[in-house]
Amino acid sequence: MPISTQRWIFDHGRGKPSRSNPSPGQWRDEDLKEFKKLITQEINDIIAEWNTGKYTTLKIGTGDAIFNGAISEITQERTPKLYKFLQSEWNRLLSAVNKTN
Repeated sequence: MPISTQRWIFDHGRGKPSRSNPSPGQWRDEDLKEFKKLITQEINDIIAEWNTGKYTTLKIGTGDAIFNGAISEITQERTPKLYKFLQSEWNRLLSAVNKTN
């Protein structure tokens, strides 16, 4: 089940995203309200699915995939508000998974 750290993937011909040239699909701190709504629902969905008992492990991408994927760049430097919220939701997910294990 996804956690939408990338708003959408489409570069509009602008080249590789960077801090000075963000992809229009990257989340920004200005999107915090929308980001919170979406991420909260996704985490709730994952926890509900986990609680069905059909799973024994939680698999996550390699490296810092949740926060700073090759495209999303949700970092403390670029998007401190999003990063802080995502960290709290990530901790909530881990707590829910650990509570049932």
